[in-house]
Amino acid sequence: MVKVEFTGSVEEVKKEIREFIEVNSTGVTTEELTTAIKSSLETEAKAEEKTSAKIEKKKETVKKIEEAPTQKLPTAPAKKEEAPVEVSTPLPTKTAEYTAQDLQKIAAAWVNKDIDNNRAALKNLLSTFGVKAISFLPKENYGTFVQELKNLGADV
Repeated sequence: MVKVEFTGSVEEVKKEIREFIEVNSTGVTTEELTTAIKSSLETEAKAEEKTSAKIEKKKETVKKIEEAPTQKLPTAPAKKEEAPVEVSTPLPTKTAEYTAQDLQKIAAAWVNKDIDNNRAALKNLLSTFGVKAISFLPKENYGTFVQELKNLGADV
């Protein structure tokens, strides 16, 4: 009695059988060959069924784990969020930070953005300090002057 066992994919088995027949022309009948191939296919199908069954079992286990009730952990009470307090920008108190030339550059750049409107606003600002030009502004007022320019939209 001859026992034949097939391992590998269907394509690999077919290829090996063809090679075997070409090398050994011993009179294997087509019926025997067909039976062997069918047997091989059945064996492979059974192996796939077993694999599929194992996969299904694993899926069921995962599903059971996912469906298991989860324990809620205690949470800390939510913190009350306080509304942000608006803080007004304090006026600069240091006068040594700016020179008259610095003030002139800042004012000139701002005036150039909108010459007609900003020139008039600059003249009004200078008059509130009691001067007609930045060069006459007292040094102790430089910080306040810069802050007022900022309020009017100057880039400082």
